[in-house]
Amino acid sequence: MEEDYILRKILRAFRDYQKEKYKTMYDVNTFHVHELVACKFKSELVREIPELSTPLNPPIFIGEGIDNLMKELFEKDSELQSLTVTTEGVYEKSINVDGVEIKIVGKPDIVLKDIIIEVKYTQFADDLPRDHHIKQLKLYLFLTGYKKGKLVYVTNRGFKEYSIEEPFTEQELVEYIKNWSSPRYEWECTYCNYKQICPHYRNNMGAQGKSVENGESDEDED
Repeated sequence: MEEDYILRKILRAFRDYQKEKYKTMYDVNTFHVHELVACKFKSELVREIPELSTPLNPPIFIGEGIDNLMKELFEKDSELQSLTVTTEGVYEKSINVDGVEIKIVGKPDIVLKDIIIEVKYTQFADDLPRDHHIKQLKLYLFLTGYKKGKLVYVTNRGFKEYSIEEPFTEQELVEYIKNWSSPRYEWECTYCNYKQICPHYRNNMGAQGKSVENGESDEDED
């Protein structure tokens, strides 16, 4: 009788969970927040070959667990619950970029009555807060109309919290989209599942290379 590997079943269930959670019907002029803060060409490839988009590794597994636990705390603790608007809200806005209407869609981790909370897991506690996380939160502030957000990091060495109080203005966001590059950050290439077929691949980890981790859900799909 073939040996029954429970881990294989767990990982298959996790893969099914990811597919269900992150399934997206893409429209040509609709972009999700997690796309805009990362490589433009990767966004195109994810739409064409979505099967390769999400790696199956322990940090991603850990990051999903932390994200779900944090949301559960806000949903079930009476004090936190009294502050919470939603942990599942989806927000969208349209802006004009060079005559083209672009719809931006995002799902912040936790929306409180006066603040957005974005939870991140990273194995390293240096170089925080990270630029792409700041941009992600600024996008959520733009979408929700909120003026303040917090990045809450869970790391292997402790917990960190950072306030962000500068939402993207519409003009800033237009320029951010017009300057969308491939990659947006050099360190992305090192951890990209598509690097074997990407003409923009750069064999250079860059300043943040060692800490792109992770479970933060760059696979952190809104």
